[in-house]
Amino acid sequence: MQLALGDEGRDFTLVGTIDNLPYSFDQGVRFSFAVGRVLVTNSENPKKLL
Repeated sequence: MQLALGDEGRDFTLVGTIDNLPYSFDQGVRFSFAVGRVLVTNSENPKKLL
């Protein structure tokens, strides 16, 4: 999924769980994160992150 262009530059707090083991690649480490809640400061919470 990708963050909507209109949400770029906004601060979000994501609450959830890492749902698989991290894996390394040339640019760093990646892991899947299952989002439980999205908290946005001074704004409405978006229903979905794309």
